[in-house]
Amino acid sequence: SWAATSETIMPSRGVCKCPTQLRANGEGSMMRLVLLVMIEMRLVQMLDMRLVQMLVMRLVQMLVMLVMRLVQMLVMRLVMLVMRLVQLLVMMLVQLLAMRLVMLVMRLVQLLVMMFCCL
Repeated sequence: SWAATSETIMPSRGVCKCPTQLRANGEGSMMRLVLLVMIEMRLVQMLDMRLVQMLVMRLVQMLVMLVMRLVQMLVMRLVMLVMRLVQLLVMMLVQLLAMRLVMLVMRLVQLLVMMFCCL
């Protein structure tokens, strides 16, 4: 049952002031509607926060995977560059040693020629 004092007729407009609980005819009250809207807003906020947390976690996972792949690619590229550099250095060293050996052989031939000429 509802209290007679919670519902009065407003003569200027001819409308009823809604009570805080359900009326006898089953009509929902304004307070109930306000509470439902507040609950809905709170649920939306909670869902939004949960969704944001899930998206942030997913984004962090994707960034970690991306960084790991990038690091792996960079390490592989660095290894390839070091191997190429070693190849180039070895080739240059071999060329340098070959030139030095040729110069030593030429000097040895000169010395031998001078030795045989002087005999």
